[in-house]
Amino acid sequence: MKNRPNDGLVDFELQEKQNAKGLGRKELPNEYQIDITGKSLEQVLAESLEIILHNDSALEYDYEKPDKQFFYSWVPSNGLR
Repeated sequence: MKNRPNDGLVDFELQEKQNAKGLGRKELPNEYQIDITGKSLEQVLAESLEIILHNDSALEYDYEKPDKQFFYSWVPSNGLR
């Protein structure tokens, strides 16, 4: 984000919508969420490395594709932004 124009987040409303979608659904296999609120870059890195180094990725699992309503990425293409 530091390298983005205007020194950071450009579309706060869009980011809020994306976050709400992600938090409102069950995590996908091998997916983890990190709450970065109030954390330093070093704290986020340490938490990320903890997850990467101490969790085994599931290679075999049952997967049922979640409904697209749980993902924001389809919304712009559907004209709903």
